[in-house]
Formats: sequence, structure tokens, C-alpha cells
Amino acid sequence: MRTITTASFEAIARKPSLSQEVLSRLVEMLLSGELSPGQRLPPERGLAEMMGVSRPSLREGLRALTAFGVLESKQGHGTFLVRSLNRLPLEPYLLQLLLNTGKLHEFIELRQIIEPSVAALAARRAGEDGRAEITRRWRDYEKAVESGDREAENETGRQFHLSLARATGNQTIVQLMDSLNDLMRETGRVVLSQTAGASRKDHRGLYQAVMKRQPAEARRLMKRHLDEIDGRILASFDKEMSADGPAG
Repeated sequence: MRTITTASFEAIARKPSLSQEVLSRLVEMLLSGELSPGQRLPPERGLAEMMGVSRPSLREGLRALTAFGVLESKQGHGTFLVRSLNRLPLEPYLLQLLLNTGKLHEFIELRQIIEPSVAALAARRAGEDGRAEITRRWRDYEKAVESGDREAENETGRQFHLSLARATGNQTIVQLMDSLNDLMRETGRVVLSQTAGASRKDHRGLYQAVMKRQPAEARRLMKRHLDEIDGRILASFDKEMSADGPAG
């Protein structure tokens, strides 16, 4: 019988998407020093031409790095590399996730698998401290929506979701949700760029279901909430693609 060795197996080539190539190139520039902390990136149109890609493909790569916390967009001033990259080497698996997906709606699919169960567990298990934190985070979110501050709404909404994870008492779930924090922030920005307060009704229903210890209802409402977010994100991508023309 012929012996099977590692040489018998050949890697299956898979051509990366343009957005993945953009993201990989930007990461290379960060690591090589071509980009420096705090540096402003060239305007989007010029950067797309320099890289020979469409603006939608470039935008997808930039969005992933923004979600990772490496880039930050300043309204009216452009996109900048953050001043400190100390956290970049600490989360290589998250960078790999961004390189492999490149699309926020795929991240939502991951959340659709995890968070409905998290909501159900929180409704079932939350103790006095957990319920107090959920209430506090819910009230912070309500105040942020009322204020009209979209950044505050995004942040407090994210903290409300994380409080549900902590209320489960499962530290592995808490660590997983915490590691996805930056991507959660970016999905919130995409949703709020379309409609401020878009998730208010969903969050209110989730809060009430958890407080009433209704696991099945909490699971259902979380799933509906994430389904709606996914729809808004896909609509946002479609809008960008139609505005900039076909990829190429």
C-alpha cells in the first residue's frame, strides 16, 4: 500500500476577493511602516486608483480595519490610522476573521447563531447583580437615543448586549462577545447611518423579556433584532454598490 505523506496533499488555491486584497495590502503597509500612527490616508478616490481597485472594494477593506480599531474616520477630515497600534498584535485571530469575511453581514450570521441563546440564558440565569447591570445599561441606551447622539446610542446599545452576555454567568461567552466588540461597534455605525433609534423597539422588548424571565421570548426577539440588522447592512452595501458602479 502506498504511504500517504504530507507531500501528497496540495493546497487548494482560493482567489481572494478584491476587498480582501485591499485589506491585506493595508495591513502590510501598517506592519512595514509605510503607514505611521496618526497618519491620514489619501482620499478614497485617489487611494482606489493607486491600488487599482473599485471604490466599493476599497471601502469594504477600510470598513474592516475601522471595525478592528486600526483606522478611524473623522467627519470632514478624512480617515486616519490610530495613534497607537499596541492592541493589533494581541488579537490576531480577530484580524484573521476580518481577512476571511470582509463583509459585515457574515459577522451578523455569527451573531445570529450565538446571541439568541445568550438572551435566553440571560433571562433564565441573571442574578440580582446581572439584572441591575442590564437595567442600568438599558437606561443608558434610552437616554442616548433621546439625546440624538448616534455615537452614544451605538456605544450604549453595544454595552446593553454585553450586559446580557455577562448575566449568563458563562465566562467563555463573555470573552467571545468581548472579542467581537469592535465588529459590533461597526455594525452599529452602519445601522445608525441609515436610521437613528432603529433598534430602540427591539431593545425594549429584549429588556422586558429578560426582566420577566421569558427565555423563549428573549430568544425570539434577539433573532428578529439581528435579522433586521442584517437586512439594513445588506441594504447599505447595495446602496454603495449602485452609487459607485460595478466592482472592477
